[in-house]
Amino acid sequence: MSDAVPIDADAPHEDRPPWGAFDVRPCVAPDGGRVMQYANSRYTVNVRRVKARLFGDHPQPIYRLGILNVDQSARHDWRDFQRIKNEICGPESEGFELYPAESRKLDPSNYFLLWVLPKGFRIPVGVRCRCVLPADQTPAPQRAFESDPGPIGTLPNFYELRSELFGVGPQAWNGLLDEGAHGP
Repeated sequence: MSDAVPIDADAPHEDRPPWGAFDVRPCVAPDGGRVMQYANSRYTVNVRRVKARLFGDHPQPIYRLGILNVDQSARHDWRDFQRIKNEICGPESEGFELYPAESRKLDPSNYFLLWVLPKGFRIPVGVRCRCVLPADQTPAPQRAFESDPGPIGTLPNFYELRSELFGVGPQAWNGLLDEGAHGP
């Protein structure tokens, strides 16, 4: 018998206001740097262009999106962050969150950083294809989409994607998860 608590995939999202369009204004950061601030009904996003040596020796422009919930909560919603990235930097831009070494940790508040690469650059990890499933077809709890999610896949597509990524069929999937759960 499992002690797992049932997940209500919709519960943490019921009280949120509908997604609103971003208002944009230039701002000056506390350190004097220039920032574009995007604000809507749920988030304030401070966007700063910085340079980083991600690919080779030459610094490339990268965008740092500082995301703050307007209710100042610690809510971290992947779909919302994906939508922020899409609306501000474009749907084909790639971004990432960094979970740094403890010696570089930055955690003074409920403020999240999303780093977005220039258009055309790809992060050399991740899946090669798209697989988005509606809530009634997922193999794990999932809430319904608030807005049009774009092209929808099917559960067979999802199993094919898993097989491509891990070289195993659906029957071996659970064992693979168990083996890999112990870390490096």
